[in-house]
Amino acid sequence: MDKILRANRAQFDVELIDKDGGAKDILKALKARRIVGILVDQNTAPKDGIKVQFFGKDVLHTPAASDASAKDKCPYHKRIYLPKR
Repeated sequence: MDKILRANRAQFDVELIDKDGGAKDILKALKARRIVGILVDQNTAPKDGIKVQFFGKDVLHTPAASDASAKDKCPYHKRIYLPKR
């Protein structure tokens, strides 16, 4: 399965950025006018997340999309970054 996913990503020029230490690579991609997507369906470490209510339950959510948008002053929509034009 990994081989298929890697081939699919390569076909569409999709680059994976590891979440550990990935902030600089995300900002670099935005400055290069690349589209950046952040998957937020994973639990966040207490030091990295903010507590929010999700279906009445306290969960940790990543502020990464908001943080990167604020630093690069680029718009984002539903957790999809759009490079500055």
